[in-house]
Amino acid sequence: MKDIYRDRRNRLMKSLGAGVLVLPGARLTTRNSDVHHSFRQDSDFFYLTGFDEPASCLILSHDGQGKTESILLVPPKNKEKEIWDGFREGAEGVVKNYGVDAGYSNEELADVLFLKLEGHKTLFFDFDRDRSTDKAIHDVLLRFKTLKRKNPVFPRKIQFFKDELGEMRHCKSSQEVELFKQCAEVTRKGNEAVMKALKPGMYEYEVEAILEYEYKRHGGTHGYGHIVAGGYNATCLHYHDNNQKLEAGTVLLIDSGCELPHKFTADVTRCYPVDGKFPPKIREIYEIVLEANKKAIAKCVIGSSIREVHREAQRVLASGLVKLGILSGDIDSLIDNGELGKFYMHGTSHWLGMDVHDVGRYDEPDGSAVLFREGMMLTIEPGLYFRKEYSGIDTPYEGIGIRIEDDVLIGGSGPVVLTSSIPKEVAEIEAIMAGK
Repeated sequence: MKDIYRDRRNRLMKSLGAGVLVLPGARLTTRNSDVHHSFRQDSDFFYLTGFDEPASCLILSHDGQGKTESILLVPPKNKEKEIWDGFREGAEGVVKNYGVDAGYSNEELADVLFLKLEGHKTLFFDFDRDRSTDKAIHDVLLRFKTLKRKNPVFPRKIQFFKDELGEMRHCKSSQEVELFKQCAEVTRKGNEAVMKALKPGMYEYEVEAILEYEYKRHGGTHGYGHIVAGGYNATCLHYHDNNQKLEAGTVLLIDSGCELPHKFTADVTRCYPVDGKFPPKIREIYEIVLEANKKAIAKCVIGSSIREVHREAQRVLASGLVKLGILSGDIDSLIDNGELGKFYMHGTSHWLGMDVHDVGRYDEPDGSAVLFREGMMLTIEPGLYFRKEYSGIDTPYEGIGIRIEDDVLIGGSGPVVLTSSIPKEVAEIEAIMAGK
């Protein structure tokens, strides 16, 4: 893996050109008092280093002739701290184990910045990632201005690099796809365990515990907060209370994905009948959403776009609502005038990778849609939500919320559904829940 991270650093600096790049990692965040939340490294930082300790910083310098130097500033070795909080690699460890050219204590950031910025005209830096690093950059640049020697060379140009790094992360390599498949497989195991255990009288938090258990026992965690929404709760898009009792005759919506230590995460939504059988009205809505899911996936080909995918899903959903007598009129007009939006108010897709809402532009500078290229990864997640207080429309489907979400790779010869092993056909779900 050291070679992979080194190659990423080299490619990034080659694309940026001569100058110095500074990228801080994430810090611990306070839960309460002196207790911290579980640490999760910044994805950009991890993508370039593979290093997972808080309060670290990466400095890359490029001479414009093809040579890149990499430096990691990390928490210093400290026996007292390590007996309380765990092992630290330290400056020597990161050189040996992470393939960087030099390591320093993070306490030396200001001095190392001064040393490395001198002689360079461009600083690649994204402000507002970390206040402490922002201040260090500000102070060092002021320090150059107060030097008594004549005409010191230091960066007078600051350039953001978020877009260039995002472009690198946007298209996944074959190795990255294999890492993602591991996340999808653990997510499948979590969903399968839920289907086998689900019954009326359980609480949403019990289902959440099943998912978390499966993720943890396979070395992972949740890539975002579990959405475990029974009955009417499924009409709330980002429901997180997960504390209500599950009733017979309703459906349970689960939006959850496993993140593994390499930081890739799945993002999957499935709907399961609480008592093992889809009631007729719920099944009517489910089949419409399932068709939208499949038709949208079919649009995931090179040269298409998220806009086209979304429009296809909208057409299927609007057509389904017309057939049910809930809406009436021309399909495209129902989409454009906002009538469909009363029941389908979110997008169909977002990019996916090391972040559940991953990096990558959706629009080109001229306003046109970003076109799909091989290696892009996205979600397909159409849904229908019947909530009169939002739609203002009485329907026989009040309180039903259905979303079906898959993770799709733009392949060279068509869409690759990376979550295809997680059942979504009615017959397959019901068979598993019946113990067949």
